Amino acid sequence: MTTRAAPLTWHFDTDVLQAEQAVDGWYALLTTLTPEQADPAEVLRRYKGQDAVERR
Repeated sequence: MTTRAAPLTWHFDTDVLQAEQAVDGWYALLTTLTPEQADPAEVLRRYKGQDAVERR
């Protein structure tokens, strides 16, 4: 008895690919700080000294 592998087909959802491409390189930092406690720049500074890394 021989078995055959099911044929593979590929499909690219261009809408999904374009949406992913639009935010490529963007990352979200989640925090429990309120906007009164820290603005986005302060959140970034507190994230492992990332502000210094970004300036390099």
